[in-house]
Amino acid sequence: MIIMTPNQLVSIIRQFPIYMIGGLALIALDKLWLGFGIFTGFMAVWTAACAITFEQWDSERELWRQAATFLLFGLIAYLLTLFIQISGIFQQANGVGIAIDIALATTLATRYFRFLFTIVRINWLISKTAEPLQNSTSLAWDQIPKSYTFRVM
Repeated sequence: MIIMTPNQLVSIIRQFPIYMIGGLALIALDKLWLGFGIFTGFMAVWTAACAITFEQWDSERELWRQAATFLLFGLIAYLLTLFIQISGIFQQANGVGIAIDIALATTLATRYFRFLFTIVRINWLISKTAEPLQNSTSLAWDQIPKSYTFRVM
């Protein structure tokens, strides 16, 4: 299930305050919890920033380029942070907490990557159409020309 449905995209966009507040709280509590939460907090804040940035995914053409850039940099940041966190498991006393943090962050990262990949794919197809788009979060799938078929998993 790589491609998200429009309802899933809108759900992530609407939940951006939860991601942002939760992520900032986890980052702030990092020292108190001995390293637990910093990676999950980072991914939550990154997801919130992307959600609010791509609010107009179905009506603004050429947004796929920005989403692809966010996807690339997000993947690089995730892999580098993952490497640092894994090396921290062996250096700190709170190895179990860091392992749980890695698992939670990976769950958020999967959702983040699917979100951006879907926006790249759909907005790229929308950008190829010549007709003007209507401003609605539920019409993007109907406005994609039938010649550009893709499979929603």
